[in-house]
Amino acid sequence: MSKEECFSTIKENASNTIRAVIEKHLLKKVYEPKETQTWTNIIADNCVKALTELSPNFKYMVSSLILQKADCGISMSGSCYWDSEVDGNISVTWENPTMLCIVTVFAVGFN
Repeated sequence: MSKEECFSTIKENASNTIRAVIEKHLLKKVYEPKETQTWTNIIADNCVKALTELSPNFKYMVSSLILQKADCGISMSGSCYWDSEVDGNISVTWENPTMLCIVTVFAVGFN
């Protein structure tokens, strides 16, 4: 497996790409419960497209979550069995005064 086919080589660019997608769609928005499902769908779809353009060497699974900012906690976890030298995952958290967005990506290399 070549170095170009390892997720670790694109991890920082992938994080920046995801952050850009989130900001494109949420930067000037105020939390609106009726819109969050649409926003999460758009963000997840656009992240997959942008990551595929960044590196087509992986199959991407993207989860997008939007929460209204409130005095409450959240815990999330994920697990996967994979080739840790090739595959990888990242989680990007973004927030504004009214909401919190968490995008989690799992990238699995082609065999």
